[in-house]
Order: sequence, then C-alpha cells, then structure tokens
Amino acid sequence: MIMRDQLGNEIVELRDKFAIAAMAAIISLPTDANAFGHVVSRVNGDPTNFIADLSYSFADAMLAARTKES
Repeated sequence: MIMRDQLGNEIVELRDKFAIAAMAAIISLPTDANAFGHVVSRVNGDPTNFIADLSYSFADAMLAARTKES
C-alpha cells in the first residue's frame, strides 16, 4: 500500500529506506567476487524482481531486529 501525505506525495517509510539501502548494496556487488553477486547473476531471466524481493526481505529482517530486546 502506498501511503500519501496531505498533499498527495508518497511517504517513504523506514521499510522502504532499508530496502533502498539493501538494493543499492546488492546491485553494486561484483558478480564474480562474492556470494550475493554470484546468486543474482545466476537468476534465470530478468533479475529485477528477485533483487526487489531480496531487498525487502533484508528490510523486513532489519525491522525485526530493531524490535528484539538487547
């Protein structure tokens, strides 16, 4: 669901910010030097949906880690 402010602008939530950071890290990885880059390079067809889903998985994990008691 896209949330909007009173002016109709989209609101970027913390989950989105985490996913953006994760996606930036994932797409910057060299495809031959590490596990994630290698996995992304091995996706059959267009990897964009895979990368987006993976980014939000990382974001969800980060949000879950924030709620854990230290």
